[in-house]
Amino acid sequence: MLSLRYYRYRFYRFIYSRRRFGHRRLTVGVLLALVLAGVFVAVSFMDYFSRGNEWKITLLQADIGKEISLSLEEYVAGVLAAEMPATFGLEALKAGAVTARTYALQRIIAKQTLPGTNAHVSSDHRVSQAYRSVEQLRATWGMAKFLVAWPKIRLAVTSTRGQVLTYNGQLIDALYHSTSGGVTANSEDYYSTAVPYLRSVPSPWEEHSPYWRTEVFISWQQLTDGLGLALAPQELAQGKVVPRVEAYPNGRTKALVLGEHRFNSRQVRERLGLRSAWFTLEPNPQGVIFHLRGNGHGVGLSQYGADGLAAAGYKYDDILLYYYPGAHLVRSYY
Repeated sequence: MLSLRYYRYRFYRFIYSRRRFGHRRLTVGVLLALVLAGVFVAVSFMDYFSRGNEWKITLLQADIGKEISLSLEEYVAGVLAAEMPATFGLEALKAGAVTARTYALQRIIAKQTLPGTNAHVSSDHRVSQAYRSVEQLRATWGMAKFLVAWPKIRLAVTSTRGQVLTYNGQLIDALYHSTSGGVTANSEDYYSTAVPYLRSVPSPWEEHSPYWRTEVFISWQQLTDGLGLALAPQELAQGKVVPRVEAYPNGRTKALVLGEHRFNSRQVRERLGLRSAWFTLEPNPQGVIFHLRGNGHGVGLSQYGADGLAAAGYKYDDILLYYYPGAHLVRSYY
């Protein structure tokens, strides 16, 4: 690539060329105008050049089964709008943009695709990350909300452009969830592998979450059917088998024990369709009330926790490095 010194030399030769101009000197004003114009063109070109090298991602639109290709930054904006309330603080949204970008870029670089497709990700949150297009957001939010919320989402994305999280030079598995309930989970407490940057941390800034504390009633019949237990519901109703909960040292639920049967918290959550894997029990003759704390698997960044920290004045990089201890925030492209 030719250096800026070369182009500067050619520029001045052009300016002072007698073939193009009838005199050797231009006025200072004209010269300054030309220089500024040249700077503008150069900056615009470099910006275009960097955007031209932006990563592309293939998305499966789950509702219609169509695959589309879009820029990574456009995808991140659609994920952020679908995954986090636009009413959140800007620093929380920035943190959300970085986690969404890290997750997506990891799949692109690893060339991971969904089974039977060429898509890296799905718009279905149960498969990948939730995603909504601009058209879907207009329809869902309405124009009045869209005109306020979308610029905020875009600002969170553009101000963190290219930024991702790494650990030992590799992109992290940037897991996140809605609400931890007060303490996030160690990765091995929900999944099977201990990950050094997915450690349990206190997260008491989430009390404004609608999922901070919830409860759901499940009948004994629903419980035995859902868990696939060969127990008569009457045994539970009559107290012959008393359910009990085991907990980890951080207080989160470890397992549900029913007689000789033991189910870890993830199994209970997924088989019974619970909002959270952190629960306590309140049995009665008809069934059991699950007192739930939080929403989601509880591993990694808590979205409502991030919003609470943003409201307390913390910046997005502080938020990210708190929920992913030992990770590094780096810029992968410009």
